[in-house]
Amino acid sequence: MTKGAWRRFEGNRANAKLGGPVGSAEVAPPFDKQPNDLQSDIALLSIPEAAELLTISVSSVRRLQQERRIPFFRVGGSIRFAKVDLMSYLARRRVGALG
Repeated sequence: MTKGAWRRFEGNRANAKLGGPVGSAEVAPPFDKQPNDLQSDIALLSIPEAAELLTISVSSVRRLQQERRIPFFRVGGSIRFAKVDLMSYLARRRVGALG
């Protein structure tokens, strides 16, 4: 960086500091929903819980997850399933009656 460019940078940096809020916008809450509302919207299930809901074995749930047949979340090192996704999977797999 040249000497002149450095002086311009220094001057801009000093002017960039703000003494207080700018504008008159109201502060919005960080989230529209409360934590209890979020829990009711997305119920996350572990692999054994998903197996119980689908009435299949744990290994079958793992196979469906590894084949990407059911959507899942990675939470830390764990796999979790949204209950609504599992119910959607069941609805897609439903075989209709003839006639």
